[in-house]
Amino acid sequence: MLLFFRHRDLNDPVIGAFEESVLATLRQNYSGDVWVLPHLYDLPDSCDEFREIHEQLHPNGEPFFIFSWLPVRAACAMLHQRIQEKIPTAEVTCFDLAEIQNLTVSLESLPFFSSNKGEPTAEIRRVEKPVNRRWYPVIDYQTCQNCLECVNFCLFGVYTIQENQTPLVEQPDQCRDGCPACSRVCPAGAILFPEYDDPIISGRQKQPETVELGIKDEKGELDRLIDQVG
Repeated sequence: MLLFFRHRDLNDPVIGAFEESVLATLRQNYSGDVWVLPHLYDLPDSCDEFREIHEQLHPNGEPFFIFSWLPVRAACAMLHQRIQEKIPTAEVTCFDLAEIQNLTVSLESLPFFSSNKGEPTAEIRRVEKPVNRRWYPVIDYQTCQNCLECVNFCLFGVYTIQENQTPLVEQPDQCRDGCPACSRVCPAGAILFPEYDDPIISGRQKQPETVELGIKDEKGELDRLIDQVG
């Protein structure tokens, strides 16, 4: 199965043309279902389409491909959290459409790409639904050390503690728009904000191993949050 998550700006003709060119290539070279969905980060937590996709997944190592405009690390973490029962046993491969657009990654390098152009084989299934822009943290559980600094730090009730003593983003829309302060607190660099301009916080760049523990507040997010609460 292949999931293709569209760009936030659906009215941009350049981005629209690029997306359609990628989909045309996928249709020629991929033999399974291709779901075209709204922007992954903006999708509501309850999504009927994801329920249908979940029912089609098979925990037998079947390849599973994701295309989105988000950093690969963040996209995979988000999808694992949405349909986590079946994804870990499948072979998940993520692609960043921004890298393909910038020619950092070539479509011809995709694992299912075929040089033999035949009749279109993939079935394109488009999901057209309006979504609102969102802002919330994404936890990379492969990196998380369960220190719970994020839970103790957050002023807005975004996080809670699960039964296995791991943090959970329970109330994502309680997060304050544009603020990545909890990501700066996390000593493991496990909290991502995929739309933030800092490549470390967005997940596009690995956090340096020499980073010191503790709060980093170069841009004054903490002061702004305290003012909001007060």
